[in-house]
Amino acid sequence: MSKQIKYTISFLPTDEDLLQFISAKKKAQSFSSYVRELIRRDMEKHELQDMEYIYEYVVTKLMENGLFSQSTESNDSISDIDKETIMNLF
Repeated sequence: MSKQIKYTISFLPTDEDLLQFISAKKKAQSFSSYVRELIRRDMEKHELQDMEYIYEYVVTKLMENGLFSQSTESNDSISDIDKETIMNLF
């Protein structure tokens, strides 16, 4: 027998744009089904793994062109600062 689990989500007063979007969305679909659909899409995308691939690819290309030198203290991992810089490029 499966048990229904409930989660609570809170919005900040500055989230007016989100609240308006959700209000419009609720006219065609329940909020719960909408959130479940978003979670399933994220599960299918493996977004974090995709981002790691993108970071590695960009760093490799930059290194090949002599435009990036990875510090020895970080070894094989890409620093959060470098990841943020890469994201800002796009």
